[in-house]
Amino acid sequence: ISRISSVSMGLSALHSPKISISVTPHPMNTKAQLTIELGVATRTEISIFDVLGVLVQRRSLGELSAGAHQIEQDIHNLPNGIYCLVVQGGTERA
Repeated sequence: ISRISSVSMGLSALHSPKISISVTPHPMNTKAQLTIELGVATRTEISIFDVLGVLVQRRSLGELSAGAHQIEQDIHNLPNGIYCLVVQGGTERA
């Protein structure tokens, strides 16, 4: 996620064997709409890191079923900058 008076994801989609992510809109301002697709049901967590690798947000989504999930992530408190979004589902990360 990068922001210059708004936030936008540098990559529109990211994939691992069991997790895929897409983020809209580009650029983002106060909220990000995440589409997370899981190959299997698993406990899922979203982490956002700044460019120095410092964790700036973490959100547990609990146990999600296999399939696509629409998640709204509040990012209004993040200062302008570039961020990395990581979705962890079990042992898989994307």
